Amino acid sequence: MPLTPVDGFVLSRVNDHATEAEISLATGLDASAVEGSLDKLEFLGLVSFPVPPAPSEPNVVTAAAATTVDAGVELEPELRDKISALHARLGRADHYALLGIPRSADKKSIKRAYYEMATIYHPDRFFRKRLGVYKAMMEAIFAAMTQAQDVLGSKTERAEYDAYLQDRAQAEEIEESANARPPPPPPVASAPPRASLPVSVVNAPAPLDAKARRDALARKLLGGRPSGAPPPRASIAPPASKDPDALRRHFESRLGDTRDKPARQHAVEAEEALTKGDAAATITAYKLAMSFSPVDASLLATLEDIKKRAESVLAESYRRQAIYEEKSADWISAAKSWARLAKAEVDDAEAHDRAAKATVKANGNLHVAGNLAQRAILLEPKNAEYRVTLANIYIAAGLLRNAKREIEAAQQLSPQDATIAALMKRVSAAG
Repeated sequence: MPLTPVDGFVLSRVNDHATEAEISLATGLDASAVEGSLDKLEFLGLVSFPVPPAPSEPNVVTAAAATTVDAGVELEPELRDKISALHARLGRADHYALLGIPRSADKKSIKRAYYEMATIYHPDRFFRKRLGVYKAMMEAIFAAMTQAQDVLGSKTERAEYDAYLQDRAQAEEIEESANARPPPPPPVASAPPRASLPVSVVNAPAPLDAKARRDALARKLLGGRPSGAPPPRASIAPPASKDPDALRRHFESRLGDTRDKPARQHAVEAEEALTKGDAAATITAYKLAMSFSPVDASLLATLEDIKKRAESVLAESYRRQAIYEEKSADWISAAKSWARLAKAEVDDAEAHDRAAKATVKANGNLHVAGNLAQRAILLEPKNAEYRVTLANIYIAAGLLRNAKREIEAAQQLSPQDATIAALMKRVSAAG
């Protein structure tokens, strides 16, 4: 068939229920490109589209759909609703929320909550009953409940999980602060209106010529100082005492000559927040300082340094989340966290490689995974492991020739690696 690589990629994602929008999401391709490929595939007789049903009343369609899903199911309607609602929360609710317990719950409370929920959602409770689609939902719920009970029931695993939740909450707070718009600066108070008095033309100041106006403006901007190069600044040593206000005084002294006082004040607040480890408050204060449009070069440089350090805190939070999610085999979440880190740290080859691996294990978009792996190789071309990652992505996509090329490159970099040699044998046998 005269198919392009895009046509083949789209065809590989076609099934009996995927819509055009879902195929576009799965492939990462533009909606127009997917539509064009599907039209071509239909013309070649490789795919077909179902005939749309005749229009009917919305209520009738809804009732018919509900009847089809629940036909023959031997569960009470109230229980069906509870199962559906809880199943929809899987992957979003943390272990505590899933079991319906507070963060302070002790081991006995955790076990009691688990057993109470098991009496409701354990599939064996409905042995020999027709459960329909609810059987798979209940199995997924029970598996998630068991994992939650196992993690929270272990002192070590619970501590690791609590640290993970704290990292996740911190990252969400920082992202929210970064995406939020700062409040506009307060308007400058206008001078009170002058009394309506007659103005004497005789006593009015004489108009200035162009040179005189420039000189007057220069004196105003320089605060009365003569024009020319500014005097050298004194070197200010960092405070050595443990005085809690020393940081504020030291930082204010560094920015003492800036003429934008509101921006300077928010810069001090950003520095203090970062010293306390509050990256979200740091970002907020930084944005407030920038909202005053400071023009002082020293202030701008200080704010840029603060922003970079806050972003570094966020990146490390992503890294810790991703490592924990990998350990828990939560590949969907791990892929997202590694991808966020790769976006924040564009020169971090390991982050790109691990994002690519997690995306494949999560059955995610192979095109996205391939781009991540290629970026890792570009950053570290002599790393054989990154070549193997890209080769495995090509294998998953059915591109064996491309996979073989990457494996050969990996063998040149690490000729004694038995794993790479075994992968080459497997690909050679398949191709």
